Amino acid sequence: MCTCHRDQKQAVKNARELAKVYLDQDKRKPGSPTTRWRMKLMDSLKDSTKSFEMALYFPGACALLSTVITLCATRITQARKALEAQSGRR
Repeated sequence: MCTCHRDQKQAVKNARELAKVYLDQDKRKPGSPTTRWRMKLMDSLKDSTKSFEMALYFPGACALLSTVITLCATRITQARKALEAQSGRR
């Protein structure tokens, strides 16, 4: 195994351990209801996907999808306003 793969595996292992420590600390804190809700969501995603990485990719994919939908909706609205303005000038 080359050095880069060994370093990459170690980095992933360290990230998982750090995330586990962070999650354990956060569970002990009272926290706000929003924080507890987010942690429950992340835990359920992690359990259902059997992967911590996929549990992180899911909210990112949702954010990307909402950005694309917002961009398309904005462009459609701008196009409608432009057409209304042109038809109003005639």
